[in-house]
Amino acid sequence: MAQGHSLLLDYLRHANPAIDRSHCRPGTNTRDGSRSKYGSLRQPKEVREWDDFSVSSLDAICNGILGQGLRRQYQFQPYPVLAEFPFREIHEEDSFKSLLIGWTWQIVSAALAAVQDEGLKHPSGEVYMVRGGQAEFPAQTTHQEKAANQEKAAQQEKRRFEPDWAGARRRNSEKPLTILPGETKISTKWTSAQVPHVMRYGMLDKDKYRPIGQIYRYCLFANARYGYLITDEELVAVRIDLDNSNDQPATVVRYKSIPWRNHSDAGVPDPELMTVNLGLWILHFAAAWDGQITTDEDILYELRQREVVPTPISASARTRGTTTPAGSRTGSRRRTEELNSSFRSETSGIRNNLSGVLFETDGSQSSATPSRRNRKRGSEDGCEDESMGRRRKVGRPAKKHP
Repeated sequence: MAQGHSLLLDYLRHANPAIDRSHCRPGTNTRDGSRSKYGSLRQPKEVREWDDFSVSSLDAICNGILGQGLRRQYQFQPYPVLAEFPFREIHEEDSFKSLLIGWTWQIVSAALAAVQDEGLKHPSGEVYMVRGGQAEFPAQTTHQEKAANQEKAAQQEKRRFEPDWAGARRRNSEKPLTILPGETKISTKWTSAQVPHVMRYGMLDKDKYRPIGQIYRYCLFANARYGYLITDEELVAVRIDLDNSNDQPATVVRYKSIPWRNHSDAGVPDPELMTVNLGLWILHFAAAWDGQITTDEDILYELRQREVVPTPISASARTRGTTTPAGSRTGSRRRTEELNSSFRSETSGIRNNLSGVLFETDGSQSSATPSRRNRKRGSEDGCEDESMGRRRKVGRPAKKHP
């Protein structure tokens, strides 16, 4: 139990509580599509491992704050003492959040406050680890969206999406701003081990990859370069990089898994040993210093609007040996109109032919219409003209003969 003065590095690398996962059941992940509260996932060009996630590599981004803070001693309260129930016995995602609130949130918040209280912070202000509802989650409206009258839709989208956690920066009189979205998962439903070392776009529609797509979407709408997924087995740090190798802007998602079980005894001189609490502490400072995917609204608008999932080939296109270009709605709409027009023409021709058989142009009975005597004879022979049954319904009533 840490009490009194401790080296910050040791404080953040303390062992996490043991978790009872025996009550967790397997299940599925975030669903794609309009019926899900997460909506259609916008997919990156590529997903690959974040190989250089470390204190030393990110310390340069944060102006040396990480190294300075981790080498200092601070006075901390004792580590929280958590009973097995209701904290360490995990049943589903919500029960795991109780453990994160009672343990992870307390430790990371104390470490952030200790460093920032001594002036080691970004010039724009302090950063905090908070619950998602405690910070404003922005669907940042670009000037293109305003010009297209999409600002209201963007605000509605903002209300629909809200991450479980947020790295937040305080503002004067406004709600703190989300700069680091975070999401909670359960290991029986998803782990980063299911994700291949390199993924190409179009793969995130598979169930086992959707959590990566979910945090990617949060980052995209917050214009946040960093995010994270946290489960009862690991922290998955996420970084969004721009890819300008093609004419159209694209993104590459990098991720780094940090096991929940990682810890180090006090005094071990390896500053690169990463733990869940240390990783979260680093991510909050990285988001404060290097937090945006892009400062170019044109690129941000393009990333949000462009669907990179190829459009499926329709059955009619396959039978005709033609395809609709991926992402093109004009071609499919034109083909649908052509098919509808052809159907209307054929239907109209059938109606005209049927009218010509049943009636004359002036509305009198057609010479092709069987007489009553012929109909009677046909009925007796068991071969009554079926068209007359229809004529009686749509034509004039038959005259009665004395």
